[in-house]
Amino acid sequence: MLPLFILSRIVNALWFQDIGTLAYRYSVGRPKRIPSLSTFIADNLFSILIQALFLVQAMLTSVLPLPYLSYALYQVHMCLLYSLYSFEYKWILMGWPLHQRLNYIETNWPYFIGYGIPLAFITSFSNEFLISGCLFSIVFPIFIIAANEGEPVLYNCGTRLRLFSIVVAISNLLTFKQPRHPQNQQKHQQAAQQQRLHHNQQQQHRKDYR
Repeated sequence: MLPLFILSRIVNALWFQDIGTLAYRYSVGRPKRIPSLSTFIADNLFSILIQALFLVQAMLTSVLPLPYLSYALYQVHMCLLYSLYSFEYKWILMGWPLHQRLNYIETNWPYFIGYGIPLAFITSFSNEFLISGCLFSIVFPIFIIAANEGEPVLYNCGTRLRLFSIVVAISNLLTFKQPRHPQNQQKHQQAAQQQRLHHNQQQQHRKDYR
């Protein structure tokens, strides 16, 4: 899976980013202005580090001496990771920082596990790297477009799935970054309100386009 991650990062710079931007402009409109170039670069580099470490974490869970449980944990990791891949283009253009993107996935994890299941299944169809890489490159743009067109069903089950906490802590240590305090309930509600506002803007944009 690590070679597939590296391939996706390379193709991202050449193709996926353009697809994400065009899909966002069509579905939502003009992206928010970037606060500063240095902040944008730092956020993206930290995101890549988080994703790489999370992939390593997923691979470690797959070798646990618990046949069925280890496989289930691995698939849950991959579903969340693929959902992050798909929605990150949209959320970055909306101006969401990395900690808000991760909080949103961990809080609404049932939706994002379900969203990532098809891509996790497709990429696990073959053990050959080239075949998996080709399948990923062909199908992934559809998930980027769907992430811009669709609207997550907000479902806070009351239990936050903190699978990203370990890799965030490790990344903070590696980059000498001060850890953030956990987001309180009010900030989660503000994120949900922002998502609903974005949905209304998206619907209005579609009406204007037609």
